[in-house]
Amino acid sequence: MIARTGEKHLSTPAAARAAARWAITTAAIEPNGSFYALLTARVFTAFMFEGVVHHLGETLCPVWGKPRPRSDGQRERPPLERQSVEERHKVVRRLLRMHNGGTEYQAIRMVVGRIVLFRDRFAHPKAHQQTVKDYVESELARLPDIDWEAEITMAQVESDYQQVEEYCTMLLNVAADLLEEAYTSGWDVWRQRYPHLPYLRSHAGYLRVFLHCRSHASLDYGSVPRG
Repeated sequence: MIARTGEKHLSTPAAARAAARWAITTAAIEPNGSFYALLTARVFTAFMFEGVVHHLGETLCPVWGKPRPRSDGQRERPPLERQSVEERHKVVRRLLRMHNGGTEYQAIRMVVGRIVLFRDRFAHPKAHQQTVKDYVESELARLPDIDWEAEITMAQVESDYQQVEEYCTMLLNVAADLLEEAYTSGWDVWRQRYPHLPYLRSHAGYLRVFLHCRSHASLDYGSVPRG
């Protein structure tokens, strides 16, 4: 008999990335009837982004999941992890020493806002209605797509996915660099910045593969006395 103690970690953002990539590939192979594959890709791209932001928040901020005190002594504010995706994204960028302004941030903010809004319409599904007024040459002319439908094209879905994936990878690498910097700066810097992280270098390594490895495990083995 072998005794073992282990932990298994699942990266749901990595699973979401794999689902989005599978859906885009499926839609490219068989364009006819690809509408639902593209829906899948769009929704899971948003899941991938939110998961990366949340994981970075947990990794970089010791109080990410704790209520925040008010200076006026009133009721505590909700934890950062319960803020909107946009607000959490801003916080993570500040933790990464990145400026929340300029063209780089505004460009990704537009893409992220679009896909998260799209995802939220599935998380809280409601009928979507849009009034269309136009001029046509025939009574039989088809009504144009509403905004929601217009997003479901191969070009739009794939472009947004690629931008978000590249951006998420960049954020993860910047975070890994910060952890490695703290590690090389010594114990005092480590405990000041990341007191909640017991293994900085392993955390940094995991961040670099976070979107490419859906799960990993650690095991300790021992022997069981035989009677």
